Amino acid sequence: MSPLEWNLIDIYNFVHSWIHGAYVSDSIMLLSLTIVDTVLGVGWRIRKGRPVWSNRFKSGLLFNVTLSFLPQLVGVAFNVIHESNTNLLLFVIECLTIFIAVSQLQSILANAVLFGIKIPKWFKPFYDAIILPEVEKKDHKKKEE
Repeated sequence: MSPLEWNLIDIYNFVHSWIHGAYVSDSIMLLSLTIVDTVLGVGWRIRKGRPVWSNRFKSGLLFNVTLSFLPQLVGVAFNVIHESNTNLLLFVIECLTIFIAVSQLQSILANAVLFGIKIPKWFKPFYDAIILPEVEKKDHKKKEE
């Protein structure tokens, strides 16, 4: 099956088996994205000669780590409050995981651009629409520090 023949159910089945399979859980995947984001953020701060351990860095790291464990906390809370309805629980957790992952990927791409990684030409329209505002926000806030 070629990627052009995929539909939403195929994508859901692929993501569901990967996230809830034996390879990685929601929180581990999100924590991995947090680590990549932190490494890129620290790398470009070192490259610019700025202090690494700032209040903004600490609060951002704490926020991202907390968000990484949010799907697991929702699962525990859901099991304590409601009777076990697995389909609803998986749907809520996967939607939450995808939303958090997309926001972390935006931050990762912004930090990668600030670090000096070049973006491909085919990615330019997506970059201008979604990543560029994040890059400008991070660059502006880091200049103020």
